[in-house]
Amino acid sequence: MPKDIPKWQAARKTSRDRVDAYYVTRSGETWRVYDTRFERGRHVIVPLGSAQASARVFVPRSGSPKRSYTFRAGDRRVLDPEELRRQLRDAAYVGKAVDTSDRTPW
Repeated sequence: MPKDIPKWQAARKTSRDRVDAYYVTRSGETWRVYDTRFERGRHVIVPLGSAQASARVFVPRSGSPKRSYTFRAGDRRVLDPEELRRQLRDAAYVGKAVDTSDRTPW
């Protein structure tokens, strides 16, 4: 450990316990769940259930498309199946939108 870093600070930087959460829908889709805050144009991961979280991001097993639910005033940040189902249903898609204006159905 470097001598110029206080012992408590070095321990805090190296101790990064994390809990991973997955939500499996009734149809069998698996989504990894993250709580985030939006900072400088991107999502920054915070601990699950954190009061600092402004959004909950759902990432499917394939990796995309990601979905993001923005917490509203009074929303519960619990990992409850009913809450997760509602949040995923109401979540917006994250990422670049595909321009389909030049495509026809046939």
